[in-house]
Amino acid sequence: MMDQTAIPQFLIHWDHKVLQTRVFSSAVLLIALVAVRYFGVRTLRGMPFESPDLRRHWIVQLKNGVFMVLVGGLVAVWAQELRAFALGLAAIAVAMVVATREFILCFVGGILKTSTRPFDVGDRIEVGSFRGDVIDHNFLTTTLQEVGPDQASQQYTGRNVALPNSQFLSHAITVEKLSKPFIIHTFKVVVRPDENWQAHETALLASVRKHSAPYMEQAKAYLAQRCQKEAISLPSADVRVSLDLSHVEYMGLIVRLPVPSRHRVRIQQAILHDYLEAVRGPRHLQANESVRIAA
Repeated sequence: MMDQTAIPQFLIHWDHKVLQTRVFSSAVLLIALVAVRYFGVRTLRGMPFESPDLRRHWIVQLKNGVFMVLVGGLVAVWAQELRAFALGLAAIAVAMVVATREFILCFVGGILKTSTRPFDVGDRIEVGSFRGDVIDHNFLTTTLQEVGPDQASQQYTGRNVALPNSQFLSHAITVEKLSKPFIIHTFKVVVRPDENWQAHETALLASVRKHSAPYMEQAKAYLAQRCQKEAISLPSADVRVSLDLSHVEYMGLIVRLPVPSRHRVRIQQAILHDYLEAVRGPRHLQANESVRIAA
């Protein structure tokens, strides 16, 4: 008979009956959780929600919850075997860490994101050179509906970006809470220094006030309520046009106003159309004219 001391430590616990029990338990757990995820997602898709973003939020939470229960359940079922197996893998642990470094960084980034909750499904974020609306996220990746092609654009490119969560460990996250009813929106209009900037400022301010008037009271009430709830200073909800003289080649007029988060692009375009008609008249702008727009 073979001496048991000659058998590798991590193989001692691999008895056939025990193995069958572990495999059967794992299969039952997997099948049950797959069924919970399938019927749960199907139920959530059929339920009425205030917005599609709220429905996606709960679907993502359900998927991540099922994944966590699956991992915890498998660890509990195979705990004894995993402990014995880990002893046999001690010699190659360093090599495994090096080989799975990116995976570990993504997982740690996912834990950081989950614990701090800097954003949610439906928010627009910018991480490094990536910018877009969050449509899905888990412990390894965050999927964005890309907005571009440059940092000033507000249009979808038609592409989805699967962002590794390791990015959150090395880059700052800029978040636009588009899931909120109102946000503070800014964009810039630039003119030549020799232009009559007072006329441009007056026309721009009149256009901004015209298009923000229908919802201004609601926006002020919402911002005041949000600031009280989050214990932060109340930002001014008044429309504002500020001068930017940081460039010698042109003068910037920076527009700041509260907007309904889902209609910010439409309102900005309406403001710019009225402004251009006021300063240039109904004729078409020529390529050599001096007004440029930067969102």
